[in-house]
Amino acid sequence: MEQKEFYYCHATAIENLDSIIKNGIKANELGEIFLYEDKAIVLPEMLAWKTFPPLKRDGDNMIFYVGDAIVRNQIFIPGWEYVNFYIPAKAISGDLERDNVAEFTARHQWIAHQSVIYPVAYEIRTIGKPESKPIFINRKDR
Repeated sequence: MEQKEFYYCHATAIENLDSIIKNGIKANELGEIFLYEDKAIVLPEMLAWKTFPPLKRDGDNMIFYVGDAIVRNQIFIPGWEYVNFYIPAKAISGDLERDNVAEFTARHQWIAHQSVIYPVAYEIRTIGKPESKPIFINRKDR
């Protein structure tokens, strides 16, 4: 995805795709929507979790997508596929704070405090595989 502006991401199970396209990403009971930066992280192999495959190896390092790690280690989506939604930074109208997690991805994780966010694009990802081309969501009705 050509990123002329900054995007946050939100990962979810594939069965939530149609509802989110129609209704947006809705906050939990505390008014929180969990987001992350779409980054690749390099870890020395001796520190890396071996519960899912890295995107690639680079010498003694392993490279992971932040979204892959969140799906496998925090939200526990079964299987290897998930939906990655893209949200422009300008769509975040509520307060934004860092998520308080003890994961190697923590510095890339955020909480938005607002009731709903409408993503502009999504892709189906498979953990450990290069990303697919994003599909843009038509928002003419909003």
